[in-house]
Amino acid sequence: MEKIDTLLRDVLPEAPGCPKVVALNAVRHALNEWLRDGRGWQVRLTLTPAGDGVYEFEPLEGSVALALVHARDQDGEAVPARFAPPKRVEPEGGEWAHTADVLLGLAEQANEVPGWLLSRGAEAIAAGAKARLLVMPGVEWSAPELGMHYRALYRDHLSRFQLERARNFTTDPIRTAPARF
Repeated sequence: MEKIDTLLRDVLPEAPGCPKVVALNAVRHALNEWLRDGRGWQVRLTLTPAGDGVYEFEPLEGSVALALVHARDQDGEAVPARFAPPKRVEPEGGEWAHTADVLLGLAEQANEVPGWLLSRGAEAIAAGAKARLLVMPGVEWSAPELGMHYRALYRDHLSRFQLERARNFTTDPIRTAPARF
């Protein structure tokens, strides 16, 4: 696990006068946005029955569930289900669920994430945090034009991460077959 405080050394120089607490909150929000949009921290969790056809899961320590990707039965087949925050899964049509693939994010007061997350997304998360800080109106560090630049940089990093994830984290080219008809 690594502390997200390490990203502050990249963020604070761009927002002179910004309190550390505000910058850390921007980093936390940028990290969760990157994890949700890039589907970065996806885990399979075991479900426990909570009554009335509803199941619950326990997110990993220091994390919070952002979205449900799939609920699965005992055979591993996906079943239609609805996510009821913060940690409930409601299968549809009387289906039974055994596990859930969940996208995780950083909990409100947590300060540590797995090291591989920061190694893959430190630049993107820093750019997202800078974008959030620089577009704040009425503060001394506000610079909307620069904030929009960092927002575009964040989106570029996110697009590359999504493509890399689609390739299963390899640099091999994606091969597609032409349409047959």
